[in-house]
Amino acid sequence: MFIDKEAIYKSLEWHSSPVDWCEPNYAVVPYIVEYYNTLSNFAFLIFPPLMIYLYRGYANKISSGIHIVWIFYMIVGVSSMYFHGTLSLMGQLLDEISILWVYAIGVSLYCPRSYMPPFASTRASFSVFIFILNAIFSILSVWRPYINAFVQMFLCVIPLMTYLYLELKKIKKSDNEVYKLGIRSMLVGLTAITIWFNDRIFCGFYTSFGITYLHAVWHILSYIASYTALVVCSYLYVKFEQPKFVCKITYWPHKDLRIFGIPYVEIVEKSGKRRI
Repeated sequence: MFIDKEAIYKSLEWHSSPVDWCEPNYAVVPYIVEYYNTLSNFAFLIFPPLMIYLYRGYANKISSGIHIVWIFYMIVGVSSMYFHGTLSLMGQLLDEISILWVYAIGVSLYCPRSYMPPFASTRASFSVFIFILNAIFSILSVWRPYINAFVQMFLCVIPLMTYLYLELKKIKKSDNEVYKLGIRSMLVGLTAITIWFNDRIFCGFYTSFGITYLHAVWHILSYIASYTALVVCSYLYVKFEQPKFVCKITYWPHKDLRIFGIPYVEIVEKSGKRRI
């Protein structure tokens, strides 16, 4: 198979990406292109190990595949740090494609059976379908990187928002706490997307006011929104697909920290005793 080594080498060069965000280059240190955009990915590296610990009961009883999602979260963090630290084309591709795979894994694990297409009605066949589809999109993104933005918006973000809206309506009265958490996830997500577009399209306007770090804020908010959405989706999966188990949303470090605590799904006995 022919591999264009020259193109690969060029993609590794700093500033080889056509994308340059609003943050000034080399404004803090001389060896990191976008300092705050790089460091703002800390959430994708710090919190997943904690999630692996908190979701150990879920992994044991429901699906150990949840840990794959946390690992890919860390891959997203490393890839994004590499991209913003160098603005290389290779970094951009790794950043964007790793996001696609986080979404694909989440869909494979938690998409309700009622949403699966007729030709892939089992979880295994649906996962294979998603894997092949995502591999095609990944290749297209390498061929034309701008395609990735359309894929993420129209095949990831919009379907996820629609799914959450439809499913949250069903549990508004029966699971009001989960409903509120899901709505919070959607609002944070919409805020993050708005910030992304403002930083990308109206950079000159915001720069005139000295506001140049909106993309760093996007990183933090997108982590919060996507993680919270995953918590809600993993909860709904147990509720509707694994009814023999009982689960609840709780918070770390204390169950009463609704606003500042970290939500996660806990598997419990019917008596309320925690399952490990």
